[in-house]
Amino acid sequence: MVRSKSSPRGAQLLKWPAIYESQIRAIFRSARMAHDATGTIPDLRIFIPYVDEPNQVRRVQQMASKINTEDYHGDIHYAIGVTLETPGGCLSASEMVRELNIKNFA
Repeated sequence: MVRSKSSPRGAQLLKWPAIYESQIRAIFRSARMAHDATGTIPDLRIFIPYVDEPNQVRRVQQMASKINTEDYHGDIHYAIGVTLETPGGCLSASEMVRELNIKNFA
């Protein structure tokens, strides 16, 4: 029996940045809508699954910051976290804390 490789997921999708950008835009749009409807600021946390290396987190941070600045004038309050499902992610967790200010792990 021939097994196919699993499809890309999580941080692996950074090969196609438009996918992540559209997801971040949708998350920010939902946060804005929740704020407008309730008057409260959502506790927004964006978790990146299947992180293998800190550079993947940097790329998502840069995308989120750019979208927040360009589309929302920096008004969206959010935190970025990672889920540790890969050996590379687990081995680089301390670097993510030190250099990327990541405080949320799952």
